[in-house]
Order: sequence, then C-alpha cells, then structure tokens
Amino acid sequence: MIKRYAILLAALLILVSVIFSGCATKMSLEEAKKVSIAMDDKTFTKPSRRITDILEVLNQPGQFDAKITQQFKARAAALPPTKADDSTMAAFYHDRGEAARELGQIKQAIDDLRKALAYYRKAGSENDDILRHLAIVEQQAGNFQTSLDLLNRAREIRDTFGTYDHLINAYLQLGDFEKAEKISSESAFQYKLKKNKNISRDAHMERIIYLVLEAQGKYVEAEYYERRGLALYNSQSLKEIRPAGSITSRISLSKNLSNQGRRMEAEIEARQALLEALGHAGAGSDITGKAVENLARLMLAQGRLNDAEQLGRAGLRILEASGVSPDSNLMCNARMFLGDVLSQKEDYAGAMKHYDLARAGMKENRYLYEAKFIRNINLMLTLLKTGRKDEAIKIISDTYNINRRRFGEKHLATIRILGLLGMANAMSGHNKEAYYNFAAAEPALIGREIRNSEVANKFQHIILEAYIDFLGSIHNMPQEKEFGVNALAESFRIANYLGGQTIQTAIGESSVRAAAAYDPELADLARKEQDANKQITAIQAVLSNALMAPADQQDANAIKTMRASIETLTKARNSILDEIVKRFPKYANFTRPQPTTAEVLQKNLHRGEALISIFTTDEKTYVWVIPQQGEMKFVSAPLGKNEQAAIVNHLREALDPSPNTFGDIPVFDLATAYKLYSMLLKPAESAWSNAKDLLVTIHGPLGQLPLSLLPTQPVTLANEKGELFANYRKVPWLIRKVSITVLPAASALVTLRSL
Repeated sequence: MIKRYAILLAALLILVSVIFSGCATKMSLEEAKKVSIAMDDKTFTKPSRRITDILEVLNQPGQFDAKITQQFKARAAALPPTKADDSTMAAFYHDRGEAARELGQIKQAIDDLRKALAYYRKAGSENDDILRHLAIVEQQAGNFQTSLDLLNRAREIRDTFGTYDHLINAYLQLGDFEKAEKISSESAFQYKLKKNKNISRDAHMERIIYLVLEAQGKYVEAEYYERRGLALYNSQSLKEIRPAGSITSRISLSKNLSNQGRRMEAEIEARQALLEALGHAGAGSDITGKAVENLARLMLAQGRLNDAEQLGRAGLRILEASGVSPDSNLMCNARMFLGDVLSQKEDYAGAMKHYDLARAGMKENRYLYEAKFIRNINLMLTLLKTGRKDEAIKIISDTYNINRRRFGEKHLATIRILGLLGMANAMSGHNKEAYYNFAAAEPALIGREIRNSEVANKFQHIILEAYIDFLGSIHNMPQEKEFGVNALAESFRIANYLGGQTIQTAIGESSVRAAAAYDPELADLARKEQDANKQITAIQAVLSNALMAPADQQDANAIKTMRASIETLTKARNSILDEIVKRFPKYANFTRPQPTTAEVLQKNLHRGEALISIFTTDEKTYVWVIPQQGEMKFVSAPLGKNEQAAIVNHLREALDPSPNTFGDIPVFDLATAYKLYSMLLKPAESAWSNAKDLLVTIHGPLGQLPLSLLPTQPVTLANEKGELFANYRKVPWLIRKVSITVLPAASALVTLRSL
C-alpha cells in the first residue's frame, strides 16, 4: 500500500515535457473481466428521465443513518454554557461549529468557528484543529487565501495529515500547481512514515491523489481513487466522525464521471448524493444545495435546459432557506448558474434578471463579484441581447484586454471575447471595428487553435452567425471594397462550415476509428492525442480559475508554469497530430474539417446540377445558389429563425395533422408556401432554372419542410371535385420542375464524390 502511493505520486510529479515518453496505462483483459463481473453483481437502476420525479425527491426524507444525523443535529443546536471560562467557550463553539459544518450549515459553522478561534486566542493559545476546521469552511465559502493562511498557521503548530488535501485544493484553486505538487509529495512521505493503520488518514491520501489526477485531466485514473475514498467514507467508523464526507465524495465522483462523458452514471451518483444529503442535512442545508446544483449542471451538460432550470431554481430556494448570505460565493454562483441556463435557452430577459440579482446581492462583497463573476461570457452575451450594449462593450473590452494579457491572443477565452466585441461594435454601428474583430476571431474559431483548447459550439455558432449577418449587411456596399473582403464568398464559407460541422465531424470520427482498428500504432497515437487535449483543457480550467483570484493572491510563478505547461502540451499534441497525418493523410480533413469553398463545390457538380445552400440566423435567411457553370447568386431575406419556424409549423399542419377522418385534414396554405418560394428561391431563379437536379442544404427551421411542396407561381386552390385532393393536381409544385436531393452538408458532396 505505502509503496503504491509513493510510486504513484512520484509519477505525478514528472515534468510535463516528458509526459508523452511512455505509453498510457492500459487495463488488461483479465482486469476488464473482473470489473465486468463486479458490475454484474450490482443492481443497476436507471434514473428517471422525468424532472418531476427528481423534484419530488426534494420533498422526501432522504436516505442516511438517522442515529448519526440526530447526534450531529443535537450538537449543532446546543446552547452555550453560562459563566464559563474562555477555554470552555472555545471548546463549545468549536464542537458546535464542527457539527454545523457536517450538516452543511455553513453560515453557523463559520460564525461558531470564528468565535471559537477568538476564545482560544483570548485564552492565550491557538489550536491547530480549530485553525484547520475554520480554514475548511472558509474554503467552502470561496475564501481561498484566508483558508491557506489558516492552514499554514495550523501546520506551524502541529503538522497533521488532515491538512494536506485541503492545502492542495486551495493551491489548485489559486492555480499554484507547483505548491500543490510539493504538498502532495510531502503527504506521500508522511504517509510512508506512518506505521499504524488509520482509516481517516487513508481517506485523506485517496483524496490527495484524486485531486492531483483530476487537475491534470486524468479523469479515468482519478475515478479509481475517488471510488476508494468514497468506500472509506461510507465505512461506519468514518461516517460516525465525518458523515458529510461520503456525500461530498459522491458529488465529486459524479463530476468526475461527467467529465468523462459518462453522463448516465454521473446522474445516478448525483441522485444518490442528493438523497443522502436530504437524509442527513435536510432540504435547507448547503450540502443539499450543492447536491442539487451538481444535478442541475448535469442536466445542462446533457442539453436538458428545462430540467436544469427547474433544478437550478430549486437549489437557489434551498440556499435561501438555509440562510446563506446573499453576498456569498455560493449564492452568487447559484444565481449566475440560473442566469446561464436561461441565457442558453435564449430567455435573455429572464437571464438578465438573475444576473442583476446576483450583482445586487454582492454589494457588500463587490471585489469578489468583479474578480470572479462579471467576466461570465453568458452575462456579456445577455447584455448584448437585451440592448444594454454600452454596459456590455465596457465589460467585453476590459475582459478582452485582461484575457489577452493573461492567456495570450490565441487562447479560446480571448478569441470568444473578441468575437463578442465584434458583435457589440456591429450593434453600435462601428462597422470598421466590427469587421476587424470578426476577421481576427474567425480563423481561430474555425481553425486548429480552437480545437487545441476546448470545444465551444454555442458561442462559436453565435459569433460566426453574427459575422454572417454583418457580411450580409455590407454586401455590395462601399465598405465591402474598403475592407477588402468578398462578403458573398466569405459568408458562404462560414455558413457551409456551420451547417456541416456536426456531420463532417461524425464522418471523421467514424473513419478514424475504422482506420485505427487496422493500425495499432495509429490507435496509440490517437489515444495520446486525446489525452493531451484533455490535459490541456484541465490545466486551462485551473489557470482560468486562478486568474479570477484577487491580484494580491495570485502566484505569478505558478501562473507562468501553467502557461508553459499548456504550451508544451500543445506542441506535443501538434507533433502527434503531424505524425498521425503522415500515416493517415485524410485524418486532418476528417478531424479538423475546413469550410468548403464555392469553387470547390462547383467543380464537384455534374452537368444539370445546381447547389442551393440555405442558412437562417436570428434575423435573416441567406440563400446561396451555385450553378454547375456560371456565377453564384445570393439572396438575403428578412426572415429570422422564429418567424421562419412559425411559418414552417403552420404549413406542416396539413402534412402531419393526425386526423380522425379525411375531412379533418386542413387545406395546405399555398399562399404562404409561395411566399417562402418568392422570398428565398425566386430571386436567384436564373442561377438554377436550367438545372434538372437541385442539391440542397438547409440550416434552420426550413429543414422541417419538403422544398418540393413550394409552388413556383401564385395559385389559388380550386374547389374539390371528384376524387379527394384532386384539386392539388394542377398546383405548380417545385418538384414538377426539378428533382430535389437534400444533403446533410455541402461538404458532404465533396466527401462522397471523392471516395
């Protein structure tokens, strides 16, 4: 056991530059069989997918050892002794504060433990236990530097093993990898010296290893140690001392599984953590609030926005009921999360309400808000969408300058803010500034740099769609020439990329998997490339959190080290990618698909074909028509997503009516259908009228309607005579003129015809 910990932690301290020198640890076939057998012995209960069932859990008593819980509740509710000396008062508040902490009553825990520390000092002494326990709750409240000061002071008095994992967590939150690794090395040394068995010390050791692996993005390896720690905290002897440990450990395990993309398993653990939190701490505790928020974030990660919103609101109510201060890190985080969910649902007015409430609640803790919360990218977008562009421009400009200095110009965090700055300038009529912002952000949003950090599809689409709108607004205007841009070709290239990104990536991943099955070396390289990407993302996340800390709490050397690590990992990943491309030349095209130009598409068209690409943004619908020969035609129609969706839904009523009788089928609205044709296809008819076959790509609500049902001329439906629906026979449907083939993406045409 001791040797295993020492060896593992030694491995964790190897410099990043040699990370790729060895092969990743693989599970043997026999080990895999044992895991499968172990899982077969367990009862797998699939979690309910209905949010109502999940919310009903909040009204249930939960699941926990009632005897243990009652003992802690009695301690937390005890009244202070009268006429007691300072040492007695210190011991009382220390015990009551610890009980409150284990019940998730952070406000009481902080108040009691601060009183205990004051009484200890008044009595002329300091106690390392009270310093450590107060440090833990200060850390839970987001006061990391205060926590570090208390923990280091506790170590000066007595260096106990229980201090290490909290020190490591605080250093990681502040971005100081070097000190975190130093403490982890010290803990391994101290653990080796301990001869007697101690379950609490073992649990701390498992937590230490988990924290270091998690921070490095080694989620699979970290899971093993978090599960071991959870098993220890679930043991009766440790649960009687630290009942909250099993709940918080299960929440961590849930987050770990989510980071691995194992969302169903993560949800199972999250729901179990919630049941245990309710059973032990009740619905009005900080622990339960965290469990609810964790479950809500899982809903958000799964794209279940409505569920995430309901859980987010429930978690907020729990924190309010538990007496958490409005100016605390916890409460502001809960309000900002709810704002983020509503922003992603495009309920920008509702999101802004919660962002404003979060800001107002932090009036007594303004620096924390300014340092941590104001640079929320969802907040900036919401400010733009709600018309508060002046306020948005100031925050966006400040954040861009900060990110550029801290992360560099090519970092995703900087690029996204630059794109938002382009949106803000376009809204303000500053076209020159907007163009240069968009033009600088666009290559990185589409190119390799973004894929080296993280995928940000939502904001990538929002920014690039805004750029398409901007290019459409300057097409055939003097500014198009002034900026030296072909707005028509550039907008088509970006729209083609957005429309084909998902399908092309799916084709690429499938192709790479198929190729790797026949080439073990390629499979090994692909795995290392993926591991490097995860590690880059993990370190960038820690760096981002560290840079949120107040300037006087930041460690410049630690931040410099992280940046160097990211740079080294990125270079290593690029080298691996280059090697993969040499062995598998199509890998880059599959995994990093670039936009297909109109010229390339035109060369892939056969005689009698024309390609029509339709792309809809919030404000407009754009149509590009590429004939087999001749010039591309362009149409810009004032038809945004919402209006287009309403028209499509109306027309579909006659196509999917679910009638009881034929008479229940409504009449197809030919006038509205022709309106779509006249707005979108007729203006560019000259570019496709000679074609026999139309190849069509559609990005937007129009994809739910067969274009073949659009009339090419105004027509009034005659009275029905004879056979049912015979009056539709003379309608000049588009399908009477041309055949129509719908492609998932324009780039798919090139892929299919190049096979």
